[in-house]
Amino acid sequence: MQIEQYRPRLEQFHHDLNQELYLHYSGRKENLETAGLYSDFSDLFSLETIREIQSEIDRLPSNGSRKKTFAKLRSFAVEHHLEHNSQHLSQEIAALETRSAISWDGRKICVTQVPLYLANEPDALGRRRLNELRAQVIDGSNSLRRERLATMQTAARALGYRHYVEAREQTTALNYTAFLASVQTLVERTEDLYHESLSRSFQRDLGLSLPEAHRCDLPYWTRLNDYDHVYRRERMLPILFESLGGLGIDPTRQDAISFDLEERPLKHPRAFCAPLRIPQDIRVVLQPRAGQDGFSALLHESGHAQHFAFTSSSLPAEDRLCGDRGLAETYGFLLEQLQCNEVWLKEVVGFAEPAGLTRFRTLARAHLVRRHCAKLSYELSLYGEGLENAPKVYADTLSRATGLQCDPQSYLADAEDGLDSASYLRAWIFELQLRDYLRSRFGNAWFAHKAAGRFLKEIWETGQLYSVDELCREIGLGQLEPQVLTNDLISGLLK
Repeated sequence: MQIEQYRPRLEQFHHDLNQELYLHYSGRKENLETAGLYSDFSDLFSLETIREIQSEIDRLPSNGSRKKTFAKLRSFAVEHHLEHNSQHLSQEIAALETRSAISWDGRKICVTQVPLYLANEPDALGRRRLNELRAQVIDGSNSLRRERLATMQTAARALGYRHYVEAREQTTALNYTAFLASVQTLVERTEDLYHESLSRSFQRDLGLSLPEAHRCDLPYWTRLNDYDHVYRRERMLPILFESLGGLGIDPTRQDAISFDLEERPLKHPRAFCAPLRIPQDIRVVLQPRAGQDGFSALLHESGHAQHFAFTSSSLPAEDRLCGDRGLAETYGFLLEQLQCNEVWLKEVVGFAEPAGLTRFRTLARAHLVRRHCAKLSYELSLYGEGLENAPKVYADTLSRATGLQCDPQSYLADAEDGLDSASYLRAWIFELQLRDYLRSRFGNAWFAHKAAGRFLKEIWETGQLYSVDELCREIGLGQLEPQVLTNDLISGLLK
């Protein structure tokens, strides 16, 4: 295999794909057109190419850097081979989501905008009616999603794997089942404390008992705890820039990073970071809104952006563009979790009494962590040997973990390719270990130390050379320790 010819094609595919995703989800382009793009670059992840990469791996000595390079390319090629085979269906699903509208309060609203309306609907029955309309639309796309899942499973078997989970395990070298077992203690140990805390909060804020609560109540619950008087919309970028400035980073001089904050009718409400070219062209995209939740989204996506922008341009394409998603998520969580740092809240945000906010954010994070533990358990069954009565299993599994009723219709829409629930969980663990390291060296106000910024730039410079586990060891933190996350959640919930 001629790796020198492969790398420029990989770089161009990465740019073209991320540009298409950026244009569509930022609301600049109505239709997502990725099927043709995958066809144009199909040589990168064809069966023949995957076999060539595997042959290189088989003949190289163990633990060499070149073997690691080809292993990373194999992971990329297998992932996108599976995506290629189902891309026409992914495109259809995206088109259906974009054009699907529901009637609400005398107007037509795009189904992707429903979370924004739920966040501003004070009536619980109104939220449920709105959610039912959304669930009907989701259910209407499930035939496409089932076909897509079947196509990916067929493609995985054609590559010699038993199913999608085995394809992921063998190409990422992560034992998902063992990892899930390591985080199950977290769910068990936080069970009573989490449900008690959530029950009190929902009763106080929404007047709902926990048995009455539904996932569709979350946006409004979050909105009630947004602290708009502190987190005004016009302060978004100034607070971010001041926070980065304390680390010795001047965002006004970072030509590589741009912020897409414009409101557009088709813009997706979920914030994202689009690395068109790493490290030269990084876009942070979000619907700007007041409140701590909107600020958290900006901080999180800016963590991704800083990582990508400081990645060394001298790294080969595979070490800049391909790797462990948990690593990028770690840096997103690191900046986002400034929202639980009382020193930052007081000195940068000007929040005189932040204890209420930090309690709320800890509870919201406990919900997310437990939710992703449940999702990973469900997804390993769904993408593994398969599930009978998957909608009911999904709703029951997620409801038990979160304490909130969940729609069975979302059993496929809520399942993420790449078993990304594991990436988020690993990132939450590593972020805590990394944050503890920063606090031990620079104190609780580590965000105001340029030396802390220099340390972060040094590890950001390595791009995606390392996995989460490897970087954890490289900087002297040892193994990932799920117990750290368990202890942090329990401590926060007890405050």
